[in-house]
Amino acid sequence: MFLVKFKVSKNNSGDYRPAIWPVAYPYWLVNEDEHDFIMRAYVEDFVVYNLMWPFSYVIETKEVDKIEYTDEFPQPAWYEPNNNIGDIIDNKNSDNKLKNLVNDDLVDLLKLVNEKVGITVDDEGLVRIGVGGCDETAEIEKCLQYLDYKNKYKEYDAKEIKMLLKERESAQYLMIVKKFYS
Repeated sequence: MFLVKFKVSKNNSGDYRPAIWPVAYPYWLVNEDEHDFIMRAYVEDFVVYNLMWPFSYVIETKEVDKIEYTDEFPQPAWYEPNNNIGDIIDNKNSDNKLKNLVNDDLVDLLKLVNEKVGITVDDEGLVRIGVGGCDETAEIEKCLQYLDYKNKYKEYDAKEIKMLLKERESAQYLMIVKKFYS
């Protein structure tokens, strides 16, 4: 395992999050300037590292035996040690853990959009809302009418919700919703 300090160019990606999700090890956004995100991550090998952050360049690497947390780099709240989403879903005893990964408002939104217009995730992890060729924003606007008035997403506009649903994590949420709430 390696501890890698690196930069991700804002010009190429505009995003510091890894291109592959879920990740096996934690990472942190350390700092940023006008051109780059400065990152720190644990990685198993550099093949995976290059897939996760294709627009990055390595500043420093160090071979390590284990993950070490500090006050400056605590365990991220989203990180579940030794688990990836596939492992969690395959484990029948982790139903409550899975349900706790998403909040009720998001679950309600995903259920509604999935039920009314459909959400799919292709083999590359791209999220598609509705049938091919439809106006995804318009489809989400239709669904917003059915959301409970207490749901926090009722205050978002359809473009914001579309971006939320297309984030990498939404594939994870969608698997959870389909498994437990369909």
